[in-house]
Amino acid sequence: MTTGLATTRLRGLLLVLPPIVLATLTASSDALAYRPFDGTDADVAEHGEFELELAPLGYLYDANGPSLQLPTVVFNYGVAEGVELVIDARHQLALGTPHVISGMSLDRDRVTDTDFLAKFILRKGTLQEHTGVSVATEVGPLLPELGGSHGFGVSDDVIVSMRWHNVTAHLNTQPMFDREHRAALLETLILEGPFRWKVRPVSELAVESEWYGATTASALGGAIARVSDALDLDVAARALETDGRAGYEVRAGFTLGIPIFEPEAEKESPAGRTPEGEKP
Repeated sequence: MTTGLATTRLRGLLLVLPPIVLATLTASSDALAYRPFDGTDADVAEHGEFELELAPLGYLYDANGPSLQLPTVVFNYGVAEGVELVIDARHQLALGTPHVISGMSLDRDRVTDTDFLAKFILRKGTLQEHTGVSVATEVGPLLPELGGSHGFGVSDDVIVSMRWHNVTAHLNTQPMFDREHRAALLETLILEGPFRWKVRPVSELAVESEWYGATTASALGGAIARVSDALDLDVAARALETDGRAGYEVRAGFTLGIPIFEPEAEKESPAGRTPEGEKP
């Protein structure tokens, strides 16, 4: 697959999204995938539910120079109770000549951050309406990029989440063997305002360190607006620094939950219904 073909397909995705959004605004699933963060939460899509995380347009200025992000997309699908599959990618269009980073040249038009992951809930907690911390892991291969790094890598993110009355916290510890075959570690801390609010403030602190390589520290601030049980909107700004070089990013997008099917075990059977006129 060429870079041009892949990027054309990503652009085509934007053409079919508006009717999907309009058709699913009243769906009854919970949109809980975690835009606009680099980290994630210790929860997964419900069994039989598809979640789309999409940022149609963003702007990034970092060590590679200025670029447009159009789009950044994540697909989540609940394949079983407590298990989801995750596919994501970021289409980047450099606005200038990309810098050479760690001896690796980058194409002006590229698809990066490509991976295929599986996420498992290890302990049910407050995010699943139980008590105590919620714990999950997200593990899988980092796939070759189009116009970027052509190698394979592997990542294993351990996530611990806790929800209190006025704040929710998510701690991510993500060791990885990146596409350039270097050991790296990404640590993030997400803090959210009251989940019951229609619009809640959010923030994230992150540090990514490469073994004998660059270190990037960043701070994000923004908000998530709950439109319905199926749709969240988000906007955020991120300041970052990579080995003394400052940068920034603007992010905006949405998370949409689409129920594909209802698992048989969750359907109400006629035999299990309470006869009319009788109390349960």
